[in-house]
Amino acid sequence: MGKLLLGIDVGATGCKVCLYDNELTLKASSYHETPLLFPGGGLVEADPEKWWESCVKGIREVLAQAEGEVVAIGVSGTNATIALGPSGEPLYNAIMQLDLRSVPLAEEIEKELGKERVWQITGNRIAAGTFSLPTILWMKRNLAVPPGRRITFLVPTSYIVFKLTGKKGIDYSRAATTLLFDYHRKTWATELLRDLGIREEELPQIYPPWEIVGGVDREAAEFTGLKVDTPVVAGCMDTVASMLGAGLIEEGQVLLTLGTVGRISLITRPENWRPEFLNCHHGVENKWLSIALINTAGACLRWYRELVGASYATLNEEAATVQPGSEGLIFLPYLAGEKSPVWDPLARGIFFGLRLHHTRAHLYRAVLEGLSLAIRHNLELMAQGQPQGFSLYVGGGGAGSQVWLEVLASVLGRPLLVLKIPETEPLGAAWLAGKGIREVKQCTRGEALIQRTVLPREDLMETYTKLLNIYRELYASNQRLFKNLSGG
Repeated sequence: MGKLLLGIDVGATGCKVCLYDNELTLKASSYHETPLLFPGGGLVEADPEKWWESCVKGIREVLAQAEGEVVAIGVSGTNATIALGPSGEPLYNAIMQLDLRSVPLAEEIEKELGKERVWQITGNRIAAGTFSLPTILWMKRNLAVPPGRRITFLVPTSYIVFKLTGKKGIDYSRAATTLLFDYHRKTWATELLRDLGIREEELPQIYPPWEIVGGVDREAAEFTGLKVDTPVVAGCMDTVASMLGAGLIEEGQVLLTLGTVGRISLITRPENWRPEFLNCHHGVENKWLSIALINTAGACLRWYRELVGASYATLNEEAATVQPGSEGLIFLPYLAGEKSPVWDPLARGIFFGLRLHHTRAHLYRAVLEGLSLAIRHNLELMAQGQPQGFSLYVGGGGAGSQVWLEVLASVLGRPLLVLKIPETEPLGAAWLAGKGIREVKQCTRGEALIQRTVLPREDLMETYTKLLNIYRELYASNQRLFKNLSGG
């Protein structure tokens, strides 16, 4: 029987499971949706057990589709915080990165520790949602845990690894998103833990992404059909896995991921990091990333699709008939606040410039253009100090929209290299699994995965530059009103 590598990606709204051979050729795949929960008041949650149930279903399905022996498992995942009780049971729903409940605690942490001190240790800013620390403090203060009983804070990746192995681990990239990771030493920042009253035993052990955390235990083997003791590596955040799956490991390469949360990922050096972005370790030795986060990218498209009751195919077809600039209509895509580069959880979405002649096609094109302007807003900051000729690779579910790609290329004024495999997270997770058991050596180069190139229209670049200036001013002019609207 051939050797197989299992890649699992736990997304915000679904779990994808894929099997690959040791040449990283796809042999089987499965996908199951998992619902997000919206209790109201800016709260966004998910049931961790639903993630595990989807993983189990997916694993059983792919094992039934392909012949061979799974020799290693890698997991990538979305951003959320999970509190486990002493018996390994979730004490509460996972709190997702879009959740706003810990915003006051982020402000409290800044007063207590100072943003410059946190930046020097972690390479990141203090922000709710994106970083687990404010949520961890909320959980410590609000969850009922008997005195002396141990609680452990995990992320989705480490939760699935725990369900498979019984071991609690976290990789470098997800440790960075706790805001408690000393990236210089690749350890927990003990001085920050001490000052905030967090015990190190409340956190999982830190591993390199490719290091084996443990083997599949008997209970998980019975649930999934996997063999007992199959090695499971620490894995990584979904963004890192998507870059590994695309073969992007060289400094200066950029991946635009058009997913529920839009992401712009640049391979760079810590000395080039900026506080506008999330900064972390890559999935290979001595490589580092800066990641810009568009809080609601694909989420904006889903919101509009559900609002008007039309399919993406129909909306894309209609948007292609609208003139660039949407006849004077601009969309500010801050439907759940915004992260990079403004980091304002109180920001709101805006359709600006509405007139009687605007149709749903105009509005949808404005959404595509607004998201593209948000990407350019970030990319211009990110590109400072980088080579002018860097390549832009594009993946994620949104890469299936040709009209969005055409808009995006013209807004950015750069060619887009569209990946053959839009969602490369499971492939990157499987590559880490193979690396962990020394079954694979290096990623497939990104050039081998390009499906096509989308070129910008030079005649539109001036139009979109003017729109960008209005787009930036639109946020600046309304920032105070957003705060007033939120009762601040």
